[in-house]
Amino acid sequence: MTSPLLINGQLVEGDATLDVLNPATEEVYATCSRGSEKQLNEAVAAAKAAFPNWSAQSIDQRKQVVLAGHGGCH
Repeated sequence: MTSPLLINGQLVEGDATLDVLNPATEEVYATCSRGSEKQLNEAVAAAKAAFPNWSAQSIDQRKQVVLAGHGGCH
């Protein structure tokens, strides 16, 4: 299973995949989506647009958002 990218609040598939290796065994233990340059630019633009509102939130509010999103990470 490949984890999608989160760009501007939307889960999207990357244009390619990237294997993540266990450095001790060199076995593949995860596969991640690999975004294109266009997807990278979209993600950076979305992050820049979101920053003023995000930075105005308290640490407790940010913590809730980060912990709520953790369920999708493997």
